[in-house]
Amino acid sequence: MHPPRLTQDEISNELDHSALQMGWSVRDGLLHKKFSFPTYLAGAQFVAAVADQAERLNHHPELLLGWRSVVFQTRTHSADGLTSLDFELARRAEGFLNDQGATAAV
Repeated sequence: MHPPRLTQDEISNELDHSALQMGWSVRDGLLHKKFSFPTYLAGAQFVAAVADQAERLNHHPELLLGWRSVVFQTRTHSADGLTSLDFELARRAEGFLNDQGATAAV
């Protein structure tokens, strides 16, 4: 069973008051952030680390690897919206940032 869909107030609270770093937004119903990396390889290593956590949570984001950037987007399809799993995966993804030298893209 999946966690319940978050209300707009709960989503706003997660974006404003959770442990997430700046740069997260909701776009077209997806939790979204673009990261910049010093090298293409650093971005690829970030994607691999996030993929490992996604498997552990059985919750799989959309990750677009570009030249020195990664776009991270997620939502819980079974809940037809954002849930606590989306924010948990985002927090775990941010845990890998210092290892790869990432910054939030403008």
